[in-house]
Amino acid sequence: MYQYIALSGLYRFLCGALLLAINWGLATNSNDNFGSLAIATVISFVPAIFVPIFAKGLLNKYSGARVTFIGLLGVVVCCLALAQYHELSTAVIVINFIIWIFFFLLESSWEMWFTELAKQYEEVKVSKLSSTSMTTNQVALMVGPIFAPFIINILGYKTFYVVSAILFLIFGVISFLKSKNSIKNFEDEKTKNSNVKSFNPLFFITLALVWPILGSINFMLPVQVNIQSGKMMDVGILDAFISVSMAIVGVVFSTVKIKDNSKIISSFVCVLIGTIIWKVNSFGVIGFGIALAFLGFGFGGARILTRSIMAKKYSSTEVGTLVSRANATALPILACTLGLVRLNVSYTWLAPFILSLFMMLSLYVANNEKSSKIFAQGEHKEVNK
Repeated sequence: MYQYIALSGLYRFLCGALLLAINWGLATNSNDNFGSLAIATVISFVPAIFVPIFAKGLLNKYSGARVTFIGLLGVVVCCLALAQYHELSTAVIVINFIIWIFFFLLESSWEMWFTELAKQYEEVKVSKLSSTSMTTNQVALMVGPIFAPFIINILGYKTFYVVSAILFLIFGVISFLKSKNSIKNFEDEKTKNSNVKSFNPLFFITLALVWPILGSINFMLPVQVNIQSGKMMDVGILDAFISVSMAIVGVVFSTVKIKDNSKIISSFVCVLIGTIIWKVNSFGVIGFGIALAFLGFGFGGARILTRSIMAKKYSSTEVGTLVSRANATALPILACTLGLVRLNVSYTWLAPFILSLFMMLSLYVANNEKSSKIFAQGEHKEVNK
C-alpha cells in the first residue's frame, strides 16, 4: 500500500506542474478574455462522458495497476505532443482534451487500485490509509505548481514537457510491474463481488461534484491572478494554500476521533468562512490564500470521507465503474458554471465555494439516510460483461 501511495503522490506532483504549465500558457498567450482557457477547461471534461463507455472493458478485465499503466502511456504521448506544439493555443486545447481522456481513466484506475489493496486491511486502517494517501497526494499537488515556474524558467516549455513524458513513462513501467502482483487479488475479488450494490443517489451527486470543483479552481486561479496583474508564481502560491490545507485535513481526520457527521459539518463551516474571507479580503494574495486554505480544508475533508466510504462499501470493480459514471456528469455542471461566471469574470472565484457547499450538503444528507436507494439497479450485468 505504501508503495502505491508514493507512486500516486509522484504522479500528482507531475500532474500539478503539467496542468499549471498548460493553463498559464493558455491564459497568457491569448488576448480573448480568457476564452482559450475557458474552452480548454470545459472540453477537458467532455471525455468524462465517453470514457466510462470505452473504459468499462478495461476496468472489468484488468486490475487497477494494469489500467494505470495503460493510462500513463497515453499521457506520455500527449506530453511529447505538447513539447512540439506548446506555442499554438489551438493545438494545446486539442492536446489538453486528449490528455484529459487519460486523466479520467487514471482517476478510476487509481481508486480501483487503492480499493484492491484496501481489502487486505480492517475498516479503521482503511480510513487512516485513505487519509494518508489523500494527504500525500495533496502535498504533491501543492509542490508541483510551486516548482513548475522554476523548472520551466530553467528548461523552457519544450524540455519541460519532454522530461515530464520520461517521468510518466517511468511511473507507467512501475505500474506494469506492480500489476503482475495484483492480478490474483483482482480476480478473487471479482469472483466475490458479482453484482453492483445499491448506490445512494445523493452520494453519487457528491462524487459528481468533485471534478467540477477542481475544474473551477483550475480556471479561477489564473483568471483571478491575471485580473490582479499577478505573475505565474502567484498562481503557484495560491494553489499551495489550498493544497496545504487539503493535506492538513488529511492528517487531522486520520488522528482525531470524531463522527463523520461532525467532520462534514466542520468542512461545511470552513468553506463558508473561506467564502466570507475572499469577499471582504483587502490583503491581496495572502488574503486570497487564507480563503483558499479554508476551501481546501472543507473540500479535502469531504473527498477523504467520500473515498473512505467507497473503499468500505464497494468492490474495486464497482468503484471504477461508479467513479467513471459520476465523472460523466462533470461536463454539464462545469459548462454551466463557467458559462455563468464568464458573464462577469470578477466573480469567477465564487464557483468552487458554492459547488463545495452543495457537495457537503449532499454528503451529509446521504450519510444520514438509513437506507440507500438503488441507483444502479438492473445494471449489474454490465459490470460483469
